[in-house]
Amino acid sequence: MSAKLANYLQKDEFERIRELQYAVDQFALIGLIQPHGALAHANEKFLRVSGFAHEEICKQPFHNLLCDESRKLFVEHVMPILSRGITWKGELCHVARNHMHFWTEATIVPILNADHSLRHYHFIAFEVTERKAVEQSLTNNSIFFTKLMELAPIGFFLADIDGRCTYINKIWSETSGCRLRQALGVGWLQAVFRDDRPMVEEAWNQFIQNDRAFNCEYRYQHGSDRIVWVVATAERVDFALNTRTRFIRVEKDLTERRENEQLINEQRAQIVAASKMSALGEMAGGIAHEINNPLAILQLRARQIIQLVRPDMPSIERLIQAAENIRQTTDRIAAIVRSLRAIAREGHGDPFLRTPIRALVDDTLELCAARFKSHDIMLRITPFSPHLEVSCRSVELLQLLLNLLNNAFYAVEHLQERWVEVGVHDRGDDVEIWITDSGAGIPPELQDKIFQPFYTTKPIGNGTGLGLSISRAVALDHHGDLWLDRECPHTRFVLKIPKHPVESA
Repeated sequence: MSAKLANYLQKDEFERIRELQYAVDQFALIGLIQPHGALAHANEKFLRVSGFAHEEICKQPFHNLLCDESRKLFVEHVMPILSRGITWKGELCHVARNHMHFWTEATIVPILNADHSLRHYHFIAFEVTERKAVEQSLTNNSIFFTKLMELAPIGFFLADIDGRCTYINKIWSETSGCRLRQALGVGWLQAVFRDDRPMVEEAWNQFIQNDRAFNCEYRYQHGSDRIVWVVATAERVDFALNTRTRFIRVEKDLTERRENEQLINEQRAQIVAASKMSALGEMAGGIAHEINNPLAILQLRARQIIQLVRPDMPSIERLIQAAENIRQTTDRIAAIVRSLRAIAREGHGDPFLRTPIRALVDDTLELCAARFKSHDIMLRITPFSPHLEVSCRSVELLQLLLNLLNNAFYAVEHLQERWVEVGVHDRGDDVEIWITDSGAGIPPELQDKIFQPFYTTKPIGNGTGLGLSISRAVALDHHGDLWLDRECPHTRFVLKIPKHPVESA
């Protein structure tokens, strides 16, 4: 090879090296560190990021450009590795001239002389400040949300893409009585109350596999003597590129609410029973009159039959008439007794059945018609179709109608014009029963209070104030309603009941 060609190739190699150095200088922080640790050289990228001038940065040891934690790492760990001729890779936190910190991902290479003695260290690094900030933010968020879940007053349950438990917080553990190691995978199902377990497992699997809504109320079994009610909802959480799908479920303890509901239902049943006994006491005189009258008729017809069967006074027609009269009278007594039995029994657990409105109205009137008549209060019924039926618990509706009629009785008892009217109206899918009395209505300032528990407009000793409150609750249980007709010039309460069964009734 000629000297001229060798010289050309050497110049070309130098040119490529300079180009490579220029390219690296645009992206990397490069420096030369002397064996005793002082910085001998820094490229433009290093100077620009750190904010130092070249003469400033080369007057001090390299480790002085690091934060306290990285300085300790560099002196105690990195330098001993480098001094043995071993390359080191890692992350360092630097302090810029304006005292701000920036991070680098660095490689420090020992450069040796021909005799293997140390010449200097070559520092090559890439700034990763933004990446470290994101990582720190994610770490902080992770710590924050972990603390949040631990301090939250509700249970948190995390599951992987297969729906298997990966994490529970403290509240979930306390609520279910199940520790993390027991809950992992599908172990959490064992904490669910035995009778609820198939329903919960089916709902959870449908949610995981078909993304159906998970919204359930169920129980956990604590040992043999404690049941905890919870309401749970869950959602799918999809991360970037859909590679880390997870599920989160939150559960709220309903035990206290359930116990309060049970207590309220028990107290309501006691109050209803007391109200019914009070109503029966108020109606006792009228009922006695209703039964005494047919009994007197029975006694009279019995004497007539005795006379008619005497040999000297045979009369088949009159005998048949007397027997028919006895049959009608006993039917009336049976109707009164049937109504009494209905008003006295508890009907909240009865099934919803198709019931004729006519039967409900007639049974109710059997109990109170005599009382209205004895106080000279006109009780009238507007004509309506005998074929109207509703889906209801007939005992509860009878008790509700009787309560409305008793309220109407008290409202008109001392008025000059005394009447109460029962109207039945077909509204398509519903039936409305109107109880209207001759009163002038309820004052506007009281209209919003009358359905509140313990509020009453009756004189002291004549009511607990629970009648309308309980009556409306019965109507709502039937998926109907009870309200005051504010447009009527008289006092009118409207009861709405669906004709057909409601799914959740």
